Amino acid sequence: MARAALHISMAISPTKCGGNGDKSAENSRVLILGGTGRVGGSTATALSKLCPSLQLLIAGRNREKGAALVSKLGKNAEFVEVNIESTNMLEKTLEDVDLVVHAAGPFQKAENCSVLEAAISTKTAYVDICDDTDYSQKAKSFHSEAVAAGVPAITTGGIYPGVSNVMAAELVHSAKSENAGEPERLRFFYYTAGSGGAGPTILATSFLLLGEDVIAYNKGEMIKVKPYSGVLNIDFGKGIGKRDVYLLNLPEVRSTYEILGVPNVSARFGTAPFFWNWGMQAIANFVPMEILRDRSKVQQLVQIFNPLVRAIDGIAGERVAIRVDLECSNGRSTVGLFTHKKLSVSVGYSIAAFALAVLEGSTQHGVWFPEEPEGIAIDARKVLLERAVAAEGTINFVMNKPPWLVETDPKEIGLGIYRRGTALLRDGGLLQVLRSEINHELSSSCESSCGDGVGSEVEGFMLEWTEVRTQDVVLRRQPDHIFCEEIAVSALLAPLQFQDKDPLPRDVLMKVCIKKAGYDSVLRFDCRAFCCDKDQLLPWTTMETNDGGIGSDFTIRKAYCSSSVDYLGKCKSVGPIFSSLDPQLQKALKDYLVVRGITPKLTNFLLEHLHRKEHSQYVNWLRTMEGIVAK
Repeated sequence: MARAALHISMAISPTKCGGNGDKSAENSRVLILGGTGRVGGSTATALSKLCPSLQLLIAGRNREKGAALVSKLGKNAEFVEVNIESTNMLEKTLEDVDLVVHAAGPFQKAENCSVLEAAISTKTAYVDICDDTDYSQKAKSFHSEAVAAGVPAITTGGIYPGVSNVMAAELVHSAKSENAGEPERLRFFYYTAGSGGAGPTILATSFLLLGEDVIAYNKGEMIKVKPYSGVLNIDFGKGIGKRDVYLLNLPEVRSTYEILGVPNVSARFGTAPFFWNWGMQAIANFVPMEILRDRSKVQQLVQIFNPLVRAIDGIAGERVAIRVDLECSNGRSTVGLFTHKKLSVSVGYSIAAFALAVLEGSTQHGVWFPEEPEGIAIDARKVLLERAVAAEGTINFVMNKPPWLVETDPKEIGLGIYRRGTALLRDGGLLQVLRSEINHELSSSCESSCGDGVGSEVEGFMLEWTEVRTQDVVLRRQPDHIFCEEIAVSALLAPLQFQDKDPLPRDVLMKVCIKKAGYDSVLRFDCRAFCCDKDQLLPWTTMETNDGGIGSDFTIRKAYCSSSVDYLGKCKSVGPIFSSLDPQLQKALKDYLVVRGITPKLTNFLLEHLHRKEHSQYVNWLRTMEGIVAK
């Protein structure tokens, strides 16, 4: 009912540093290795905005780039020349530092974890942005040493992996706390346009990943598959749309499998323009593995391709998207979605969020993955995610939503059987069509059951009626010490409408009846609840959403007085057309309903519940038809 899956998108407002953990991050000294690169520089910029009092040490080998960044950051920043291959130089630099952020990738095929070892040796807190399975496991092997030295450390603390791990952990935590069944399937989907403006490092990382077998988990068993195979077309919502994504070997697959205990886990990535995906497939299929597993040879490939990639980046842009899908044993599916206009900006805020969490004491001593509660405490995850998505340019950020609510074109059930079945019908076999449709629906984004039953409660309303064979639901709110009145809400999905040949999102038709104690007459409001984007909200809406977020709202279509004998019976008094009333009066009447519980939380519940109910009815009908045809 009134649970996390119904909440409107988390408001994007950066949480200031200091006071979110056991200690304050203010005035801490932070060393950023790779600080003259695009990712490191973006991290420094984000840290300076989220916590202006931090003392930032920009470490690199290019003094000219370092000086330019320092001048931009201001008096609290300085450049230090550091070669991470020199243990003595590294340890000396770390002596007077509170935290080191290791952003000097790529991490693939790295022989050791020299920065982490130096951090442990000098008792310096540590965060890296590793995106390699082998390196992250090497880092994890230093856990005991970090505990003994009293050093808190996070590995894979970037955007993906990193923020994506925390999103996955939150989905699993919510499912378990709400008794939604056992988490059964966790899938990570990523998209970045071009190189994401992150420079040659991400290009080198991509080539090196094409030289690794993909590790995934199926029913608790580890499997290996070919890199950049298993393409899926995934909807990342408005601003990104549907994109092809391919299997890659990413560290969050193993770590979330082992830590979160989900038996089926995989990760996929896609890019744009579309021909880059073809190029990645060609490299994976035709370039010898020994080349893709050799860092020096991959760097030569980067030198060849980088000018072309940078030229096309100007056309493709650098939008980035993370979608995490969780499916549970009872059929419930939930999604976390984060999309941004610029990877080069959002990656910096993501890393900065981890850095501040460590400085504020959210991380225990030892080496941790982001999804571990000892790494990022459960009660610190919300703050971390708020900071990660605080960068200007965030398109959308939602957590614990049903998949249909975040998609570009919300799915309308009942149409797919025609579209997917026509080709099969040409070949004959109605039973084959029915079974194909059933399989599609059971693996689709809608849940297979109605979920919340009679007796459930939302915003003080008790769900009184939701029969499986009917289209409507009825909720009732009894009089209390604040409002001496009984309120009944009856709702059902609006008729399906089309724009051209495409179905439009279904609204909810809602009747709100209010009866005061001691009065015979009943106030009745005919309303329409609907999903909407931020720029579609009414001027007096009470809903909070992020930049580009999706939520729900309602409008009043009619208001009149009806008989107390039958709430929905013949009207005693019908006033003027509601839209013709003075705007201030319209607002006052809507506020009257909002105060009485007709809130976005209620309309969000009705939209989700009625769609799931219809989906369940459709699947039951298909199964009945299957049984009849099979006989």
